Amino acid sequence: MLSLLAAAALLAATPSPAPGPSSKPAKPAPRPRPGITADTPVKLAAPQLSVLNMDARAGTFFNEHVADALTAQGFRVTTAKEIEELVGLERRRQLVGCDESSSCLSELANALGVDAIVTGEIGRFGGTYQLLLKVNSAIDGRQLASYGARVNGEEAVLDEIAKGASAMAPQVAAAFGRTLHPVVRQRVTTARDVAWLPALGGALVAGAGGFCMYQAGVRYQQLENPTAVMTVAQGDAIRKAGSTFQGAGLAALGVGGAALIAAGGMFLLGGGGDARPAATASAVVLPGGGFAIGVAGVLP
Repeated sequence: MLSLLAAAALLAATPSPAPGPSSKPAKPAPRPRPGITADTPVKLAAPQLSVLNMDARAGTFFNEHVADALTAQGFRVTTAKEIEELVGLERRRQLVGCDESSSCLSELANALGVDAIVTGEIGRFGGTYQLLLKVNSAIDGRQLASYGARVNGEEAVLDEIAKGASAMAPQVAAAFGRTLHPVVRQRVTTARDVAWLPALGGALVAGAGGFCMYQAGVRYQQLENPTAVMTVAQGDAIRKAGSTFQGAGLAALGVGGAALIAAGGMFLLGGGGDARPAATASAVVLPGGGFAIGVAGVLP
């Protein structure tokens, strides 16, 4: 009996083992791929947007706009056409049906060497368009960012795509620990930007024409109301000078007016992206002291 009690006391006095670390080895932290830095561009693939109640060509058009908008944010985007060249048309069509849980996302990522896949849907219901864009990791299919909107009209869809790319960009970049460098696109100089040149020139020429017409009026008043007796030769000289000033004034007013009208046309119609002049003008001095101005322009 005493031996049993002693054994029990010995067991009670024995300290229990301190809790130690689990025998299961800890999962190592993922290592970044070699050569990847914070400034390495995030590579995306945009196979194709799914469309509902729309022509397939509209889906292709919107998909290219998505790729362009994401490229402007600093991503390196492989477009549907480039994917088709790399994996073939049939395989690209099959990959369009990939969902987040399927293995074809990984297959597509491995084939293209991208970090994430851009998918989305656009549905038309009457005059209303429903847009949904998603960016999923090419490694595990995890959704990194999404954007949805409901708008009226196709032009509004384009605006929302640009807004969606801007909204999703920082989320995707943060998921990969990258720094985006948005593309700075130089603005194309339009006719509107240089409309001030013909306006300034036209104002100066028209001012000179006004001065010439004033001088012609002065000569006319000298002949109409002479302040002193003048000879025939003097009167003829004044007449010729007045006629010269009048002709020069009419011509200058015509050219100056044409330049001003052209400047107005360039300002109103020259906001487009092409480099062609938005408006042209011409002036003709007509016999008998008149002139005509013609203006031609092309709406953007």
